[in-house]
Amino acid sequence: VRAAMELWLEHVLRYSRRDQLSVNFVFAQTGIEVHAIEIDNWSSPWHQWPQLSNRKWSVTQDRLASALRIPGAEIGRLENVVHQLTEQVSVLTQRADEQRELVDTYRKSASWIVTRPMRVLWRAVVRK
Repeated sequence: VRAAMELWLEHVLRYSRRDQLSVNFVFAQTGIEVHAIEIDNWSSPWHQWPQLSNRKWSVTQDRLASALRIPGAEIGRLENVVHQLTEQVSVLTQRADEQRELVDTYRKSASWIVTRPMRVLWRAVVRK
């Protein structure tokens, strides 16, 4: 049930505020069997429909605007994270290039070339 509800929330946040459109798909994806309760949609012990009296449309509009802002803010936060990581990768790539150049400089130096036979001999002795 937890996995289904998490997937349902992801669908609602990603695709549509119309949660009733995605709930059946999520139940099918997660293997949850739904057993319907036979009730009258217009009136039941739990609700009456329609409810039109004293509806505060401004509250509904404010809630919708808030709900839409949340994913937008998360997208902005994630874009910032991606930007920071891209900068870090750039810095690390530059450092790696500098280290490669330094190694190449050492390998081309006269002392490295002259001491090569000693390194070869040392490796042969150590491996025995």
